[in-house]
Amino acid sequence: MSVPNFILVFLLLAVPAQALELPACQLRPDQSDRLELNESFGDILNAEDTSSPVQGMVLDLNGDDIQDFMVIPDRKFCGTGGCPLDIYDGNLSRPIGRVFGSPVFVFNERINGFPVLHVYSHASARSGSYSVYVFDGQAYQSVSTVFLSDQSLEDLFKKYTDVSLCDVGGNE
Repeated sequence: MSVPNFILVFLLLAVPAQALELPACQLRPDQSDRLELNESFGDILNAEDTSSPVQGMVLDLNGDDIQDFMVIPDRKFCGTGGCPLDIYDGNLSRPIGRVFGSPVFVFNERINGFPVLHVYSHASARSGSYSVYVFDGQAYQSVSTVFLSDQSLEDLFKKYTDVSLCDVGGNE
């Protein structure tokens, strides 16, 4: 049984249209602010020492009007590929994932109430990994990773040139 031609044409036209979607904004964990740990924030991070600032960002990921946190757990784990970034749900006061790399592209598309995240991790001067993370209802999970090099890497960053930085807060 063959598929009618109009369905094939529709499928071929629909895929590129979705591929043109740009991220809503981008996060640069390596350029994030120092966050002072107040008592409640320290409790969320299970921090023993709340007198030392951590590096991270405060933003409402899931639209519940409660600030969520994205924190670099320790700069010693950062390298040329980026930094680990722990994600905490401010409402539930628990970790909901870890991504690695920089930048983190935040998309408008939401799965289980949280935005889809795309993360680039640098490997060499002309290559790196590009991963997609979705929230499965409990935590962010990596659902795909592709290795980009040369022209494909240049095309990605050319496409995302005008993506603005996300509006993040420091100590709120």
